[in-house]
Amino acid sequence: GVRLAPGLAAGPGLNNGLAVLVKDPLRLRKVKGLKLSGGFGFCTDFVGLQTDEFRYALIAEVEDPYTGMKVLVVSLHLHSGIERNAFFIQEIKKAVDQEKVRREDFEGLVATLEQSQERRLDEIRVLVKELQKLQAQETYVGTIIGGDFNFEPDDPEYRELERVGFRDAHTIASSKADVYSLDPQRNLIAKEGIRDVPSALREAMKRLPDSQQGWMLEDYQTGISQARRIDFLFLMAKPSESMKGCMRLELFGEPTTVSTALGSDHFGVLATYIADATQC
Repeated sequence: GVRLAPGLAAGPGLNNGLAVLVKDPLRLRKVKGLKLSGGFGFCTDFVGLQTDEFRYALIAEVEDPYTGMKVLVVSLHLHSGIERNAFFIQEIKKAVDQEKVRREDFEGLVATLEQSQERRLDEIRVLVKELQKLQAQETYVGTIIGGDFNFEPDDPEYRELERVGFRDAHTIASSKADVYSLDPQRNLIAKEGIRDVPSALREAMKRLPDSQQGWMLEDYQTGISQARRIDFLFLMAKPSESMKGCMRLELFGEPTTVSTALGSDHFGVLATYIADATQC
């Protein structure tokens, strides 16, 4: 499709975007919209030519006017594809090891699952390379990456971000409980979404024996109906700027006793940094 101006698109699915918001008196400057993956075409603030699924990261600079300190802030939404790739690859491998299914029957399906995983890994590598370049050009005290990552803790994509020095805010926070941002049992919008089976999965399942297709579909529906963490805040700070206080992590946008209205199929993730260690 083609987008000619904000809100004016010729083609479905073009009315989405990314944003970075800050409170006064912080200063905000857009650095760039970085294309992470996708074929021919482009998207800018005002126009776009899209030939297939594009994934972007919005990179911004946030400055404290009192101290002059700057941080890079990134908002993104990584490729989704088939959900829970690493989880289902492990499930299939366990079934093969237990001789419940034949390895050769599931090789094509595993290859399809790994494609989505590899695309996200490539998106992360594109982003990290750009951030390293920006950090070499300017003095930043740290970098914050937030958004819908479409992977889970300990997946290969998660470990890739850890490898280059990013830390999951959840592991820094004092809270020990998991913060499930995607929870179909508590979020009615998310519950509606688990009925949909990605076309790529349906196509891959066609190559399975009939006796295995029902098992795989049932296992998929069970897996994606489980609560999980796929929305993250990743932080990287220079060693000299390590946190002296503590952090609290919680969800927002959850249903309440007053209102069950929801704005998204995901709950928001809120990290609060408490600088005064005596208040931790």
